[in-house]
Amino acid sequence: MHDFEIVTDSTCDLPPETISELGVTMVPLSVTFGTTTYLDQVDITPERFYDLMESTPELPHSSQPSPEAFSDAYHDLVDAGARRILVLTINQELSGTVNSARLGADGVDADVVVYDTHVAAMSHGMMVREAAAMRDAGETIEAVVAHLDIYRAHIQSLFVPQTLENLIKNGRCTRAAGFASSLLDIKVQLALDENGAIVPVHKAKGMHRAFSYIVKAIQEADGADAHVVATFHQVRNRPGCERLLEQMRKAGLTVDVLATTDLGPVIATHTGIGLVAVGAIPIEYTYGAR
Repeated sequence: MHDFEIVTDSTCDLPPETISELGVTMVPLSVTFGTTTYLDQVDITPERFYDLMESTPELPHSSQPSPEAFSDAYHDLVDAGARRILVLTINQELSGTVNSARLGADGVDADVVVYDTHVAAMSHGMMVREAAAMRDAGETIEAVVAHLDIYRAHIQSLFVPQTLENLIKNGRCTRAAGFASSLLDIKVQLALDENGAIVPVHKAKGMHRAFSYIVKAIQEADGADAHVVATFHQVRNRPGCERLLEQMRKAGLTVDVLATTDLGPVIATHTGIGLVAVGAIPIEYTYGAR
């Protein structure tokens, strides 16, 4: 038996089959179009969500899980024999999910450790993968949390949306308003700061130059010839991910790709169609490289 079991929320954006393979319990957030609400990754797939986002003029909005949803997940694990539970959530700057996860632990007959990843989407999913690998290798919660603290400090989460409209309207990146432009193919590069807030970091004309900035940011942080592990996310822009990967490798980076997947509905609510995003970390900070 493992020292602990893992719970995460749906904004880790790991496909359901990956969640199952990792042996992780997922608690979904929800997304709402008008009067219809869907459980993220349960009632609606990314592709179906993109269809709705493109055909519905009304902006969708997302909601965090209730404490009861987390409590139910914890109790199910306890009933199956778990005595310790590690919970990895989207960062609190973007969602109140971490608070629901903490409140849901009240009255649960287990040691529940709630960990704010300070990230979302691809980087969140990478941390879930790390925790699962360490759990399966027999590590303790304490060892995993210590490792994730280091991992969290070195991972970069970089985004290039086609437009800032959804982010600004949803209030997730108010500082981006001054960067917004629908003219001349201006693309704004976004990142998560040390607290997990979305911040604009640069703007460039066209995707190629936007990707060049992302490559430069990774090289400045990790070295011109760094060896990184990366996950790519896209919203109907898989060719964009392929071009970004090509630019990274041409610039001298060695890139081990964990996955290239669809961005989940909750995060796509805020980024819109056309997004390209990457989470990247030097390989030496990954568990398997130790």
